[in-house]
Amino acid sequence: LEEIIAFIPSLKESLEKRSYLNKNSLEGEEKLIFEILDEPRFLDELVVKTGINISKLLDILLKLEIEGLIIKREGRYVKRK
Repeated sequence: LEEIIAFIPSLKESLEKRSYLNKNSLEGEEKLIFEILDEPRFLDELVVKTGINISKLLDILLKLEIEGLIIKREGRYVKRK
């Protein structure tokens, strides 16, 4: 991100304004997804277990991944240790 910020000024503003998440500040769907990830889960499992549509689920997963709360290994999402 640091390398491309120079090319996308709005990204720099967005990163400066963002609030950093931690596992204690999660609410609603983010918290639900995080709690389900005690064990590695494929995307389709998460869709079934949460009932969240796939596009919204992908947005939330990306946000959690960027914040360093989860990781994706071998196609499955899991909490970061």
